Amino acid sequence: MTERLSSCPSSVLTLPIITSTCITNVTSTSTLTHWTSTNVTIKEVEERAQEFVKNLTIDSKNTSAYFRSKTSAKDDRPSAMHMGLVGIVVVVVPMVLIILVDLKKIVLDIRSYDNLFKK
Repeated sequence: MTERLSSCPSSVLTLPIITSTCITNVTSTSTLTHWTSTNVTIKEVEERAQEFVKNLTIDSKNTSAYFRSKTSAKDDRPSAMHMGLVGIVVVVVPMVLIILVDLKKIVLDIRSYDNLFKK
């Protein structure tokens, strides 16, 4: 591809810009003015644009915002503590009730299991 930028329409130049979530096209006439004043091919401009994108791209998992989103804040309010206790009770009490209801059956099964091996 030996086509020069100077042979392109002189109104706009559209370059792809990659953000963390999507790829958008940025249109700039000043960018076109800069590149038409130099003697480069469209392929060279695309290569430089890709190099810029590569250099400006960051790993979203190495940002302070990502680390803050994974860290929970300490909450010393009494209402928060009480809600936590209520949650524990709501989870533990039904489990204990189920075990207590089945405890008699479990004890009888253990005794019958022991009786099988004693004979």
